[in-house]
Amino acid sequence: MPVALTAAAARCLGYRCQAGPEAFARLTDKLPREEADALLATAPALRHLHELDDNRRTAAHLGTGRAKDHTR
Repeated sequence: MPVALTAAAARCLGYRCQAGPEAFARLTDKLPREEADALLATAPALRHLHELDDNRRTAAHLGTGRAKDHTR
């Protein structure tokens, strides 16, 4: 199933990278319960995307072209 990242989500993730996890956690405490639950539900997919990107970067660095997905 295709997944699209909204502009708002991309800004949020960009802010998280710049501000650090502590600031991000403080901000998420201010979200309405439904939005906090929705954000929490995305965590496994976001973690998997991060692992896939790490694998891709490692493969590119090692010159293998493509790494296997060991995250599932």
